[in-house]
Amino acid sequence: MKIAYLNKRFVSLKNAKISVFDMGFLYGYGVFETMRSYKGIVFKIDDHIKRMFLSLKMLDIPMKISKVKLKNIVYKLLKRNQLFKKDAYIKIIVTKGTLPGIVGSTNSTLIVYMLPCKKFSKRFYENGVKVDISENSINENSKTSGHKTLNYLNNLLLREK
Repeated sequence: MKIAYLNKRFVSLKNAKISVFDMGFLYGYGVFETMRSYKGIVFKIDDHIKRMFLSLKMLDIPMKISKVKLKNIVYKLLKRNQLFKKDAYIKIIVTKGTLPGIVGSTNSTLIVYMLPCKKFSKRFYENGVKVDISENSINENSKTSGHKTLNYLNNLLLREK
C-alpha cells in the first residue's frame, strides 16, 4: 500500500483527500516542490525545502511544521513506501487551506506523497525529445514569478500542443 502524509497523519495514498473548499483546489492558492530520490538520497532536499518556505512566506501561507520536520517526513515516507533503496518521484504540496468561514479552520493543508520513478525508454536516449519555444510568456514582474505555485495552467496548456 502506498502511503502519503496529509496534515499531521500518515494515510494510504488512496484515502488522502482534501476539502472541496480548499483554496489550493478552488484557486490554485498554494505551492509545491517536486523532487527525486536516488536509492534513498533526495537530490538537493534542503534547497527544495528552503525555496518552498520562501514561497510560503511570500504568499502568506502558514506552515505547520519546521524545515527539519518536513525533511524527516520525506525520509520516513521513503521507508514506509519501501522506496529507500529505489529511485522515487516526490511531491510536497502546501495550500492556503479551506475558505475562511466555510468549514472549520483555515489552516494550511500539507500533502507529501511519492511514487516509484519510471525509467525512460532506450528510445528516449537514442532519439532525444521534441522541444518548442512557447508564445506564452511569464510576467517576470509578477509577485509569483520564480515561485512554484499550484497555478500551472499555462504550462499544462503548452503540453497539449
